Amino acid sequence: MTMTLMTTDRYSSDLNLVSAAQAAIDNFEQSPKLGVWPFLQKANIIRDMRIRISDPFQVNQGGQPFCGPAAVLFELIRRNPVRYVKICQQLFETGIISGTTQTISAEAVLRQNSRGDLRMGQADWIVLATLREAANLLFPVEPNAPSLLRNMAGMTKPWEIIRVVYSDSVVLNK
Repeated sequence: MTMTLMTTDRYSSDLNLVSAAQAAIDNFEQSPKLGVWPFLQKANIIRDMRIRISDPFQVNQGGQPFCGPAAVLFELIRRNPVRYVKICQQLFETGIISGTTQTISAEAVLRQNSRGDLRMGQADWIVLATLREAANLLFPVEPNAPSLLRNMAGMTKPWEIIRVVYSDSVVLNK
């Protein structure tokens, strides 16, 4: 029991950052902008974000092979939850994560195919699928594709994680 508490405390977010992130979620919730993901619901994304801000361990790749991007997302939420909220809002409203000199886009095909059983929460999906799709050269990310194709599209190489972590779009310490 004590070991679990120590481990959890070790990975907890700064409470001031969590409060700021909750305020950013409130602002996103009040934003009149419509989403560019035709089959995802803003209310579901807001709900998922609130849960993850309170407990980054709730990031869940579900039945998708997104373990590399999920590890990056966990650390992003833990270290910079306000940036996480901004990324989710940018993706939902524009389909783009904007950095100082670089952008990562959720292509129209990905946004259109993001329906049915995503095998994870919608807030996790928009970030993880976008990060994974940005690195894919051959296989598109499709939530309902056969398992073999999902696994091939979801393979994340170490250099792809490094690119995402050090990208000025999704950098953990931005």
